[in-house]
Amino acid sequence: MPKEWNIRDAYIMDSKGKRFVDFKQNNLHVVNYSIPVRTRMDLTKLKQHIYTLPETPDWIPYRTSYYKETWGFRCV
Repeated sequence: MPKEWNIRDAYIMDSKGKRFVDFKQNNLHVVNYSIPVRTRMDLTKLKQHIYTLPETPDWIPYRTSYYKETWGFRCV
């Protein structure tokens, strides 16, 4: 039986409360089947969980964590 994945909210926010990546604005920004994470971290550590396509900056890359439990964001 496939895993069920439910998500209510996900975002990246700076120290001033500004959201840069927001699931509510585009659900493609969250890596499919991401595990729940609620933490503060520095940019260096966060970058390990951000996926982009530099050669096509207007595209949101597809990425899933269905087979390996992890989390992340897909950004333009």
